Amino acid sequence: MSTVKFEAIVPEAGASKRRSRIGSLLHKLTKPAEEPPYRPLPEYHIRVVDIKPVTTQHLLEVKLTVVDPRKFKYIALSYTWDQDVAGESDASHGLVGATQPILCGGTEVKISQNLYDALCQIRNVSSGVPVFVDALCINFDDNHERTNYLEIMGHIYSRAASVIVWLGKSESYTDEVMLIMRKLVNAIDWRRIGDGSSYNFRDPRFFTMVGIEPLTLKQWREIQAFCHLRWFTRYWAFFELALAKQALFLWGEACMEYNFLIDFGMILSLSGWLDELRQDTIDGVEEPIYGLTKMLGPVARLRSTPPWHPKHKEHASWMTENYQLETEQQHAWKFFEILLQSAEAFDCRDPRDIAYAPLALVRHVFGGQPINKQWPRPDYTRPADEVLRTFSNAVQQHTLQPSILATADETQQYQAQQPPAHVERGRSQRR
Repeated sequence: MSTVKFEAIVPEAGASKRRSRIGSLLHKLTKPAEEPPYRPLPEYHIRVVDIKPVTTQHLLEVKLTVVDPRKFKYIALSYTWDQDVAGESDASHGLVGATQPILCGGTEVKISQNLYDALCQIRNVSSGVPVFVDALCINFDDNHERTNYLEIMGHIYSRAASVIVWLGKSESYTDEVMLIMRKLVNAIDWRRIGDGSSYNFRDPRFFTMVGIEPLTLKQWREIQAFCHLRWFTRYWAFFELALAKQALFLWGEACMEYNFLIDFGMILSLSGWLDELRQDTIDGVEEPIYGLTKMLGPVARLRSTPPWHPKHKEHASWMTENYQLETEQQHAWKFFEILLQSAEAFDCRDPRDIAYAPLALVRHVFGGQPINKQWPRPDYTRPADEVLRTFSNAVQQHTLQPSILATADETQQYQAQQPPAHVERGRSQRR
């Protein structure tokens, strides 16, 4: 009995096309997804991430859950999208630098190395509490969802049980710097600085009082490096921290409370060490202001003002007494100006965020109402120069100082299709 060859039944041209279709299908099935599978969110709901316990699986595994932030306990993560981690680029996922694959709802997705490190550490310390992580919980390809996120971000971070600030992986000097910081904070009451007490760090007797050996130049450089960690310079971090009911800072496995860092920053600022350290440790090279004090000082002042708490009994009287304001809209605009002035020193890659970030917080503080009917809802499809012109016109109508809006003149070449600073998918620009 003769055998029939397969090639005689299926013409060569048809086989080629079929192999091409099969190959294309296999490629789609095996290619990791760029985004988790998203479904539309009900009104006033958000997604949170459940981080599964350590298993024998090679990949970190998480699951997205839709919740009402008014009724559900969760924590929120504040971090940088790109931590200047060296690694191969993955342009197919919009990521530059080191990346890590994870399983999100059974779908393999890639996230930045810095976020991966943060999730691994949170898994170890959060006792299973779900986490709001913008990179995973928001569908940034959906303009409507992105807009809604900005309008409720104040509620997301203020209603979180805690905001976890991820400063990055620990360094070889982390333990030593943490020990020095604790001893300084325990030994020095910054409220007494300036009343005649001696805090001359060049005097060996000072270190005897603190209980540590005189610091070497190398140790001062390490403290300086900590104060310049990228998170302390990030525009969105300022607002996320200001909204937090309580905040916990993670630097690798090291853990710090908000008040501890405030105390340390106040010691550095009031003692006059910052200027002296800048001269001693970088050989006269001009260095920017320490990120730590640049961040925590304005946040501390902002959190202490009554407008931050709209139900505060002194809210209206405080604004009226200090700024001679009468209407709620005037209060809102003045608070908007305070926010702009507080945040102007931070890195902001996308000029549109100059307007959108503080506006979102003003809406939160003043009951979700827009402060001007002419002011548009956040829309990242609009060119930056157009957004800032609209913003500038609205600001000038309310006699605020528009100096911060000089950025509008510098954005003619800005590419409007760029995502906002807080959705930069790990690009080399800073979030």
